[in-house]
This record gives sequence, C-alpha cells and structure tokens, in this order.
Amino acid sequence: MSAINPLLIAITERLDAIIIRLHAGLDCPPADQLRLEGLMQAAVLVSITSEADLQKLFEERYQDLTGRCIKTQFGDAWADFFQFPSLPLFAKPAPVQPTTKV
Repeated sequence: MSAINPLLIAITERLDAIIIRLHAGLDCPPADQLRLEGLMQAAVLVSITSEADLQKLFEERYQDLTGRCIKTQFGDAWADFFQFPSLPLFAKPAPVQPTTKV
C-alpha cells in the first residue's frame, strides 16, 4: 500500500477547513480558496491526480462535512459552470455601510 501524496493531504486539509468555516457561517478569505485551487491545479499539472478525481473529492468532502449534496444545490452539471479548478464555495457578503454622504 503506497502512502498518500503530501500535496493531496494538503489539498484535503485545506478543502475541509474552508468547507467547515463557511458551513459554520464564518468568514473565509478568498485568498484561501484561491490557494486551494492553485494547489489542485498543481496536482493535476504534475500528474499526481486528475481533475475528475479532485472534483469527486470535493463532492465527497462537501457531503461528509455539511450533510448536503453539492449536486442538489448546484445541479448535476455544477462542474460545467465552475470549471476546474474553481469550486462553488462562497462566504456571505460582508455588510457594507456607506462612509460618505450622497
């Protein structure tokens, strides 16, 4: 049995951390998601895994951590709209208060 690649471990850990934070209603900086997507793209570029396998990992981790199916929320073709390495993860928009008078 071969060991799991350290890059895949890092991807899974970051993915879990982001999903957990967002599902709890907490903030997650967009940079964290962009870094995760960059690691995913790097893993494919160096032939550690495939786009399809990483998208499947995302679906499985999302289901396990939130109890919801990503396909139920975004449709069966979610990956066509969020093309690899993009993931449908969103923080709630921050409330914006005007600081100047109009």
